[in-house]
Amino acid sequence: MGFGFHSLAGYADSSIWAWGYNQQGQLGDNTKTYQSSPIAVAGGRSFDAIATGDYNSLTLDISDGLIYAWGYNDRGQLGDNTILPKSSPVAVAGSRSFSEIGVGRYHSLAIDASTGLVYAWGRNNYGQLGDNTTADKSSPIAVAGSRSFDEIAAGQYHSLALDASDGLVYAWGYNSNGELGDNTTDRKSSPVAVAGSRSFEFLNEMPPPPPPTPASTNLVCRLSVYFIPNSTNLVCRITNPASFPTIWGENNPTGGEINAGNWYKWSDGSGEKPDVT
Repeated sequence: MGFGFHSLAGYADSSIWAWGYNQQGQLGDNTKTYQSSPIAVAGGRSFDAIATGDYNSLTLDISDGLIYAWGYNDRGQLGDNTILPKSSPVAVAGSRSFSEIGVGRYHSLAIDASTGLVYAWGRNNYGQLGDNTTADKSSPIAVAGSRSFDEIAAGQYHSLALDASDGLVYAWGYNSNGELGDNTTDRKSSPVAVAGSRSFEFLNEMPPPPPPTPASTNLVCRLSVYFIPNSTNLVCRITNPASFPTIWGENNPTGGEINAGNWYKWSDGSGEKPDVT
C-alpha cells in the first residue's frame, strides 16, 4: 500500500496484480479503466518488490536489479527521462542495478545494489530527493554524500535511510512537523542524521527472523525482504570474495567469479539452499 487509491500485490509466481483507481494508468494494464478486482499488470515480467505512490507504481526485479514504473509522471516520478504518463511498465532510466525501492507521494528512492548509495527521482519541491537542490528530476540522481545505506523509506515529502552498520538513520525533505527527527523544523535538501545516539534496526516494517549465523564472517546472510511473500529465499552478500571463489545464485546462475558487496540469492545449483550453519 502507498499514498493513492490503488493497490498492488505479488502472486506466488512473481506476477503483479493491481486494482482500484486507474485514471493515470497506475494499474499498469494498458488501460485507464478502474478495476474492482485484481487484474494482471501488462508485460508478464516477474518482480520481487512493489511500492505505490499517489498515482504511480514501482516494481523491482531483484534478478537484474532493474526497476519498472507506470502511472502518473508529471514530476518525473517514473524515472524514465520523461514527464509523460504510462499505463504499462517502463524501465527506469540508466543501467544501475538496485536492491531496494521506496516511494513517496510524488518521488521515488532506490538503493544501488553494488555501492549502497541512494538514488532518487521525481518531485523535489521540499528537497526530498536529497541532492542539495529543489529541482524535480525525471531520472535517478544520487543523494548527496557518500554514505552507504541498507534500507530506505519515503513519506509524502521526505525521505529516510538506514545505515545498518551503525544503526544511524538519516533524513531529508519536508520538516515542518519535525518528520526529519533532527531537533528542528527546517526542511533539508541533503541527508541529516536523526538526533540522538540510538542504533536502529529497521525502517517501516519488522524484518523477518534472521537465518542461522554462518560459520564465516566473510558471508553475510539474511532472509530476503525483497521477494514476493511465500518465498523462502536466502540472500547472501559476500564481503571477502577470496574466501568464496564461486557461488551459485540468481545473479550469478552459472557460478564463477563474484563481486564483493553484491547480494546473491544463495543456491547450490539444484535450487536447494545450502547449509550455512
